[in-house]
Amino acid sequence: MAAIDSIKLQEFIGDMISKIDSTILSNPKKYFKEIKDDGLFNQYGSKIEFFSNLIKRYTIYSLDESIIKYEITPNLENELTFNRTQSLVEIEKRPGTFFNTLISKLPFATFFFLPFFSFFVWMVYIRKKYTYTDHLIFSFHNQSLLFILLIVSNLINGVFNIGSEGLFLLIFAIYLYKAMRNFYQQGRVKTIIKYTFLNSIFFILGVIAITILIAASVFIY
Repeated sequence: MAAIDSIKLQEFIGDMISKIDSTILSNPKKYFKEIKDDGLFNQYGSKIEFFSNLIKRYTIYSLDESIIKYEITPNLENELTFNRTQSLVEIEKRPGTFFNTLISKLPFATFFFLPFFSFFVWMVYIRKKYTYTDHLIFSFHNQSLLFILLIVSNLINGVFNIGSEGLFLLIFAIYLYKAMRNFYQQGRVKTIIKYTFLNSIFFILGVIAITILIAASVFIY
């Protein structure tokens, strides 16, 4: 029953998209002029859909072509939206290339992300006689090890055609706990509490950093 409902939902969404595409392609000028009557968020989504159809169906490669052919207002908002749509269309065509580009930028994202994380480490261990720089070096050391382990895991996966990421992440998790105990010289209970808290902060900051990275990559792709 759930599978049938899912199929019906997909068909409904597909029909809605087809109707929107047909409306855009039948009279592009009229459709674009009517976009201004939508709310701000809806305007942005509608313009993305509009420009996407022009790029895919009519091979429009620049906003100047759209301005001349479809009487689109030449302003900064439309220019940015058109450029963003171009990036999204390219990503749709070549998702693998975009993913590889994204992966290559992760070390740079980490470089800017770790100083913020180290601030939380400094706050958690504020009673210890360590400077912020000490915490930052400790964080960079652990992050470097994580990257090395993931590289080794990727090599093993390629050679033996297996998934070893979980094992190497477990190794890193155990190492990080041991490293925190040895470096900060605190008992098991305190270390576990701080370990859990800091890893939660790391995850939250990591999600934020990756979101910003993806958004920036889409914008400049």
